[in-house]
Amino acid sequence: FAFLPHARGHMKRDMSIKNSPPVTIVVEGQRDAQVLRGLLDDSQLKGTRFFAAQGNLSIGSLARNILVHEGSSVVVAVDADGAPGKVESEQSSALGSVAPTERYSVVVFEPSLDDIMASVGLGPNEVISDEKKHLLRAHPQVDNFLKRLAHFQPSCEPDPQPSVVQSGAC
Repeated sequence: FAFLPHARGHMKRDMSIKNSPPVTIVVEGQRDAQVLRGLLDDSQLKGTRFFAAQGNLSIGSLARNILVHEGSSVVVAVDADGAPGKVESEQSSALGSVAPTERYSVVVFEPSLDDIMASVGLGPNEVISDEKKHLLRAHPQVDNFLKRLAHFQPSCEPDPQPSVVQSGAC
């Protein structure tokens, strides 16, 4: 239950971001999902789902379906493939046709996520060590992704309405 009755037996419905559906990250492939998941702290992983679209062409379609049918906020993380402006414009246009910009974000990796991993010495199938996690998180492109993701995640600040008991990510 997201809300439990408290005090006088009535329930309040809180529509704040703390009670919104989880954040969904849509990426091109499984390895992208593994790497980005490995960069998140436990608190960031709560309420965060990953979907691998298995290719750049289906990312927009998958992300649109999640926005429309599940109500989740969506972060699309995609490689630029040599045309960062074009890729971002295409993905934003596809998502903007079904949802306001407050519900989604497009992060374009230029250089590619594979190139960023290689720059810190992370092999294609290597598990991310704490040292490499720190190096990856310091990369400007990864930092941008983490900041955009944080925009959609609940903050764990105390609830100003103590009469409402919530169960959530915090």
